[in-house]
Amino acid sequence: VGRRGGGFVAAYSCAVVGVWCFVFLCGCPPSAVRAGVMATFVCAAQALGRRVSLVDVLGGAGLLTVLVSPTSMLDAGFLLSYAAVLGLAVSSSPSRLDAQPGLWTTVKPALVASLTAGLVTLPLSAWLFGQMAPAGLIANVVLVPVASALQLPALVGGAVGAFFDWPWLSWLGAEAALLLESLVFGLAEHLPGVRTIDAPSALTAATLTTTTLLTSAGLSDSLTGPPTVRYLPRFG
Repeated sequence: VGRRGGGFVAAYSCAVVGVWCFVFLCGCPPSAVRAGVMATFVCAAQALGRRVSLVDVLGGAGLLTVLVSPTSMLDAGFLLSYAAVLGLAVSSSPSRLDAQPGLWTTVKPALVASLTAGLVTLPLSAWLFGQMAPAGLIANVVLVPVASALQLPALVGGAVGAFFDWPWLSWLGAEAALLLESLVFGLAEHLPGVRTIDAPSALTAATLTTTTLLTSAGLSDSLTGPPTVRYLPRFG
């Protein structure tokens, strides 16, 4: 910790406190608790100068959550949240030094990860609710990158503009939020909705989910080279 400096420890400590304040503000749903535990593990490792494996962090968060609340394993939010993040983890590709720079090289990992997360949760949704939304795969691929680009300007513009009484900045934040809202409603209008189906058995859902995870991991490795432990970037 000494080599990292007190500033890093203070910054990561503030980040953890902020994350958990948000988790309790949301009412501690399973997905928020998962994110909070993962953020705590990541910040602790970063403060200590350790490398962080996304799969290890996810597994540790799941284990801790189950130890604290064993009934969480029966919660739909818990199952869907961990399945989606596990899909993101196994399909995320480490950067290759010999990769050619370009738009497709940058966009492809995000598209693969979004599709994998959607495919992994489809069997679970069918088993839990007897419903499927295949169009959500398309919407997810489009909305995730766009929402990431628009949410921050909308939040910062609205908050800072209101605090300093800058109408032009508040207007920009509102326009960003309206653009995202229009995109969501536009996709909802043109894409098919939820389909009711006969719920598969738990064994079938588990088999399909596991097969999707293994296939995605193998496909990701075949496209990017030999298997590599996927680490989160280390800062500072």
